[in-house]
Amino acid sequence: MTVVLTAPAGASGTAPSGFPPEIAAALSSGRLDDAERMAASVLARVADPALFNLLGVVRIARGAPREARRPLIHAEVLAPQAAPPALNLALILLAQGADAPARRWARRAVLLDPGLPDAQATAASAERANGNLDHAERAVRRAIALAPSVSEFLANAGNLWMDRERLDEARRFFRRALAASPGSGNPRFQLACIDLCEGKLARGWAEYEARFVPAALTKRRPFPQPEWQGQALASGALLVWGEQGLGDEIVFATLLGDVLKRAPAAAIECDPRLTAILARSFPGLSAYPRQTPPHPALLSSSISHQIALGSLPRLLRPDVASFAGRQAALRPDPRRLGASRAWLASLGDGLKVGIAWRSVRRNAASQRIHTRLDDWEPILRTPGVVFVNLQYDDCRDELREAAERFGVRVHQHPDLDLFDDLEGALAYSSLLDLAISTGTTACAFPAAAGIETWILTTAVDYLAMGQERYLWYARTRCFVRQQGGDWLPTTRTVADTLAARAAGASK
Repeated sequence: MTVVLTAPAGASGTAPSGFPPEIAAALSSGRLDDAERMAASVLARVADPALFNLLGVVRIARGAPREARRPLIHAEVLAPQAAPPALNLALILLAQGADAPARRWARRAVLLDPGLPDAQATAASAERANGNLDHAERAVRRAIALAPSVSEFLANAGNLWMDRERLDEARRFFRRALAASPGSGNPRFQLACIDLCEGKLARGWAEYEARFVPAALTKRRPFPQPEWQGQALASGALLVWGEQGLGDEIVFATLLGDVLKRAPAAAIECDPRLTAILARSFPGLSAYPRQTPPHPALLSSSISHQIALGSLPRLLRPDVASFAGRQAALRPDPRRLGASRAWLASLGDGLKVGIAWRSVRRNAASQRIHTRLDDWEPILRTPGVVFVNLQYDDCRDELREAAERFGVRVHQHPDLDLFDDLEGALAYSSLLDLAISTGTTACAFPAAAGIETWILTTAVDYLAMGQERYLWYARTRCFVRQQGGDWLPTTRTVADTLAARAAGASK
């Protein structure tokens, strides 16, 4: 969403553009430092709401949103009937994850100027962030009616339909967004995700490269070597570099064995917590922590080619058949197994089942695709099962409430930090009889270690690729929530399946 520079009503001493000519010139030529300096100089003499708004916008553009809030509030106080300061405050708060106050400021901006397309679009984003999809849909449709060719508004509508798990409607809006702005990466990337959700792997992985197009998902790392195209490398080493979150790094790392068949000398730059795990799991692979600037070894002339980790599926997994022969990908450190094995044994008889029910993000967007522990009541009441926690953030209150409500204890490993101690987390996960999780990082370790893993997911999980199992791993099964429904029918199905599994294990 773009910030709004329009001068608030009542601004004094401004040129027709809304700002003094020299400041307008600095803005038009991209000289943000000069614009900020001149605005601050004028504001030292005159409390001009337009320039306070400008100062806030410039600070947002310079990556200092917290410093932008004070001048924007000054602008709002001086010109309370002006929508731009309220709108820009909403944008800052949205970016910072302060969803509820962002909605209040966005609604204020709409109230002040309902004909301002950006106000309607920002209100849509704020309502969506707060889980109010009906309000969000009405607002984004108003934004599109006011500005029908703005790619960002159309893409926002596509995102909203993705939230509703209506892929056909989402596709139509993303295509309109791309037609309005052919160079935009975001709608291309989202269309790629829809293709992957529907199992159209070749096209989906090809268009997945749009995540690097500006304003999309991520940035390329500063490696100068030519991009690898999948060819066998008889000489020279290959560098693979991670560029997404930890869970994605683990998923795509399952392809490193195939990489080493074509490039026996290979290195990976990854999350520092994964270096030892990947080096041990893939003999011949050198692992380096991601840092800025990169490790000097990764800029060496001995490395002839490079590729992003998330670009490997385009070369190595173009169709479902190419996933055949999956095996356990990650090997735990044998020295870390003893303590977890002893602790699990101390819990008594029964299947040892690890569970994780949500993302660490607790916003409305996350809640739409993840569960609450309340949804797990049918599962937790399954006899013959000992449940242990895989959730890697502080969930003590949830576990205590679940024990009080359901009379079932989910055991928490007393000496293991599941977030930072990934070696311990992998060893612990590799000893389970079964893991059940939503599609978070928590399910990646047991699945990659070859443990049977059941994944609670939705129709918009592109890593599931429309299959009944996560093809990345050897032993998985997907339980897909009904479109637009709640989780209880799904968790009841899981509970029935788990009861049969536990009964079979007891014989």
